[in-house]
Amino acid sequence: MSVRKRSQSPVLIGRPSAHHPSVTLFDTIAVEVAGYETNPRRSKRGRFSNTTYKEESDEDEKPTASSSLAPRRRLSEPSTRRATERGSKRKSTNLKKTDGRSDFLRKIKPIPQTLDVPHPAPSRWQETYDAIKDMRSRTVAPVDTMGCGRAQLGETIPKNQRFATLVSLMLSSQTKDEVTSAAVEKLREAVGGSLSVEAVLRADDHIISDAICKVGFWRRKTQYIKRTTQRLHDDFDSDVPKTVDELCSLPGVGPKMAFLALHVAWKVNAGIGVDVHVHRITNRLGWHAPPTKNPEETRLNLQSWLPTELRPTFTGLLVGFGQPDTMPVLKRSASPLDPMHIVASHTTVRRSKRLKLTTKCEDEASDTLITVDGSSSVIKKEDTVSGIDKVKVHRRSTKRTGTASPRKQKPIQQALDVPHPTPPRWREVYDTIKDMRSRKVAPVDTMGCNRAQDEETVPQNRRFATLISLMLSSQTKDETTFAAVTKLREVVGGALSVEAILNADDSVISEAICKVGFWRRKTQYIKQTAEQLRDRFDSDVPKTVDELCSLPGVGPKMAFLALQDAWKLNAGIGVDVHVHRITNRLGWHKPQTKTPEETRLNLQSWLPLELHPEINSLLVGFGQTICMPVGPKCNDCSLREGLCPSARTVKSKSRSRGVVAEVAGSLSGPKVEIGIEPEVKIELSDTTVRLEENTSRSQLE
Repeated sequence: MSVRKRSQSPVLIGRPSAHHPSVTLFDTIAVEVAGYETNPRRSKRGRFSNTTYKEESDEDEKPTASSSLAPRRRLSEPSTRRATERGSKRKSTNLKKTDGRSDFLRKIKPIPQTLDVPHPAPSRWQETYDAIKDMRSRTVAPVDTMGCGRAQLGETIPKNQRFATLVSLMLSSQTKDEVTSAAVEKLREAVGGSLSVEAVLRADDHIISDAICKVGFWRRKTQYIKRTTQRLHDDFDSDVPKTVDELCSLPGVGPKMAFLALHVAWKVNAGIGVDVHVHRITNRLGWHAPPTKNPEETRLNLQSWLPTELRPTFTGLLVGFGQPDTMPVLKRSASPLDPMHIVASHTTVRRSKRLKLTTKCEDEASDTLITVDGSSSVIKKEDTVSGIDKVKVHRRSTKRTGTASPRKQKPIQQALDVPHPTPPRWREVYDTIKDMRSRKVAPVDTMGCNRAQDEETVPQNRRFATLISLMLSSQTKDETTFAAVTKLREVVGGALSVEAILNADDSVISEAICKVGFWRRKTQYIKQTAEQLRDRFDSDVPKTVDELCSLPGVGPKMAFLALQDAWKLNAGIGVDVHVHRITNRLGWHKPQTKTPEETRLNLQSWLPLELHPEINSLLVGFGQTICMPVGPKCNDCSLREGLCPSARTVKSKSRSRGVVAEVAGSLSGPKVEIGIEPEVKIELSDTTVRLEENTSRSQLE
């Protein structure tokens, strides 16, 4: 009987790492097996040497395979050394406990401060810099009024001022300054009125998420803010660090934020904070040869030649220049067109839908005269196609000379022939909304039309500023309207008056208000309204609804609100889309109203007179924060229990765990699981009222 040969064969044994559960360490050991010698199967995903990794704890060492029993193909010496270094890095990783969970501290390389070979200074850069500085002195950009440097103005304690600056910078990533400023203010109110490390630590995740939900990547930033606050509390005595490397070790903080935080919070000139505006504009100016590919390359180039004293103001200068002037996408110009040279051909002249030109063609002798906006060009007849002697293109001019004629319209209706019945339990609903509004600050509270007059000292100018704000507010958010009014005030000389508007060119006004909706049309409305106020009302705002509605671009809603805010006259209710939508959702109109004017007449027929001035801002703020047009937060609304017939409950059912939870009930710790799509189930109450908003958009109201 033959005896089978016994041989030794290497075997790989895997074990989980004590540092990270998703990492598996492998050991090679030799075992005796009966049979012929076989070669171990080589993994396609990794290579294993005869190196044995020790446990991080003081456990016994695993057996180490000898060189003769190692896998068939050994690793080369450099590969073995790299594997050993990776193993040593795993062992030396520092762990820190945070809220009962282990969390890795960020380990980054020191931020480079200089280039080995300095970049040459661009030619005529000082001349370019001074020209940009001069242009910036004549315009107000969002960064000037709502940048990260403004976040600390709401704080009185220096430590809280620095922390508010850091939070504003963390929220500003991938977000406009207007949205960031509003989110910081909302977060300050949500945590108790002051942005401090202790207040943020006490706040639940869902409170922070609800306050900053308008910024980009708000779920991730909620976690960053909580983790950064914990680090500041544990490692930096609840204060902002004073070095770039320490700041960059915080979650969600990069070099740009670190340099800007040192500039604004500590007044330390450590470097240039380069964002996308600075990176884009300096490359457009040709200051980098070759062009840089990322903001860090741009920063190192600039720091190698830009004088140190210019670094703190450089970012704000170019960011503001990039917001209204050198925008990422070329916007439509509001300046007058150059004379057009039209050559006749066999094709018809294309009529532009965007431009309305006054074109006059005359046949004089053998030439064709074409006049465009006062400029004329002569086209010889031999340049035209034979058989075509005249080119007649009629356009109506949009630019009027002189004073525009007053609008002729019917008097505004003030009351219904038959009053609308008073809705049941309306007082209870009204008081509940008022209570909810007292706990939340909406954009209309800080940037509404009544805030436009705060910067004016002359009563006549205060009333005019209110009217201008109302005219710009249609089809535009309050944040954008407020910024446009502020910018318009600066470009016309620091005060919004009728004379200043009349002296300003159309292009100057258009450039200031180009962020609002229908800005071209509103530019004409503002100029025509200023002319009528000068000629008909002694450069002041009228005191009646009919006179206000005779002005270009002014409708009933603006007229009633202007009388309330400018003259303190209670003439009626200003109904906008928020008031129209919410009162219909509450079932206050039987049948439902189709236009804001129908809503106004219904409300004025039964709502007490003393509530007329406040109901607009009350419901507008309620519509901005809770009862939004799309995705209303019914689970956060106190009216859902029997007071609102349109209330709905939104529930989320997770397929992976089979647990049903209310969406708005608990948002603590927002999580993202890749590959899992939650199934959303919407349950509507039996008395759901479906509102179809058929509001006409033919007018700017």
